[in-house]
Amino acid sequence: MAKDEINRNLAVEVMGWEHIDFDGNDTYFINKYIGPLTREFIIYEKYWNPRENIGQAMEVLEKFNFCWYIFRNNEGLFGCNILISGQDFVTSKWQKTPQEAICNAAILAIGEAAK
Repeated sequence: MAKDEINRNLAVEVMGWEHIDFDGNDTYFINKYIGPLTREFIIYEKYWNPRENIGQAMEVLEKFNFCWYIFRNNEGLFGCNILISGQDFVTSKWQKTPQEAICNAAILAIGEAAK
């Protein structure tokens, strides 16, 4: 799966955002936020790249209400487990960065949830 496709799947399937493409070159996501007094704010997320941004990767991970954890092996590679139901975990393959491990585990988790 290509990096842009992973980012798009995480934005739409995990974050619950709507994908739009204004001119065929730039990808945006609409993040609707209901504020105080039921005002609706629309935030256009253009720089969404959780595979490279650890803060955005943590936002993805926080959407999973179950248990999750990130770990590192002796070679300095990272993995991530996400509990999807009961005692079933999905585990990412070893990655160079924690954000890549998080994103891969999240993609596996939404794939398992669809089954």
